[in-house]
Amino acid sequence: MPTLWFQAKRRMKNEVVLKYVCVFSALFSIFMFVGRTVAGVHWLTDIMGSILLSTGLFLLYRAVVLIIDDKAKICDMLFGIIDVLAMIMIVLPIYPNRIDGVYYAVSLPDYVQAGRLKCMLYWAVFILLVIIGTVKILLTRMRQERGSRIITAISVIVGITAVLLLAMGREAYGVSMLFLMIVAKGIVIYKMR
Repeated sequence: MPTLWFQAKRRMKNEVVLKYVCVFSALFSIFMFVGRTVAGVHWLTDIMGSILLSTGLFLLYRAVVLIIDDKAKICDMLFGIIDVLAMIMIVLPIYPNRIDGVYYAVSLPDYVQAGRLKCMLYWAVFILLVIIGTVKILLTRMRQERGSRIITAISVIVGITAVLLLAMGREAYGVSMLFLMIVAKGIVIYKMR
């Protein structure tokens, strides 16, 4: 629904209709969130993960729409958004949890079989990536190129370290998702040149 709000505000001249569109879309979103949770169709973590993922995709969309003429700024914004999307690694149920011989997928807060140190390292790396992504977006908005380049280098190093850390922990889905994020960062870096 943020995309609807964004486009409605850009294109609609009539304030009354705009207000109704925004209120309707907000009520619809709340209804879907509550309805799917109460009906038991999805777990709360599934819905939170989809909210975070859709927020990241909306930010990606917004960045492309607003700064379509400035290629370097788009790439810097995309780079930061990719890092911010690391928060989905916390809430999505991608970690194996063995109960009575059966494996279940759980989110990071529910992942207890890995051991305390390993879970703390995962939390630290994912939160660090989110912070790095946020700083990258802020530096891009403030047009601080030198700081942005340093953050890009730090982001790549932390991302590769995160992939290696998850690989050592044999977290197959986590490795796959972070590796795809590293590939996306590589594509963005290639396009920036």
